[in-house]
Amino acid sequence: MIAVGGNDVRDTLTAAGSDLAHASTIIGSAAQSYAAAVGTMVDTLRARGAKHILVWNVPNLGLVPAVRFQDMYVAPGTAALATQISGAFNSYLAARLHDVRGVTIFDLYGLLGDIVAQRRRYGFVNVTDAAGAVPGIDPDTYLFWDGIHPTAGGHAVVARAVLAAWPDLRDDCDGYRR
Repeated sequence: MIAVGGNDVRDTLTAAGSDLAHASTIIGSAAQSYAAAVGTMVDTLRARGAKHILVWNVPNLGLVPAVRFQDMYVAPGTAALATQISGAFNSYLAARLHDVRGVTIFDLYGLLGDIVAQRRRYGFVNVTDAAGAVPGIDPDTYLFWDGIHPTAGGHAVVARAVLAAWPDLRDDCDGYRR
C-alpha cells in the first residue's frame, strides 16, 4: 500500500498561493513530479515481486480545517486552490498508473468528499473543525483531530473503506483482527 502526497499538496498550495501568476505552472510541475515518484515506487515494488499494490490518491485538502480556516480568515480562495491542486495530483497519478497491472487506486479524495457531504451516514457530528481544539467532546464524533489529520474515528472509516475496496487485503488481514 502506498499512501503519500498530502504534504506535497500542502507544499504546492504554499508555493502556488505565494505566486498566483505562476500557479498553473507550479501545480502542473508538482503534480507531474508526484505522479512520477509514485510511479517509481510502484515500478520498484513490482520489480521486487509485488503483484497487488494499493495506491491512495490524495485527499481534497480544500476540505480540511486548516485550509478552510485560511480560506475564511486569511486568504479567500485558498480552499478552491487546494481542491484544484488535489485534483491535478490525482489526474496525473491516474494517468501514470492507468495501464499498470496489479495496481488499484483507492479514491481517498472521493471518500473525503462523501464523508463531508454525508457526515451522519459515517457517524460524525462535525466534519469541519478540529476535535483537539474543543474540550469535553468525544473526538470520534469529529472527522478531524487537528487541522489536517483524522481522528481515530476518521481513520476507522478510511480503514473500512480500504478493506471494502480491496478484498485481497481484507483476506490477508484476517489474522490481525482483534
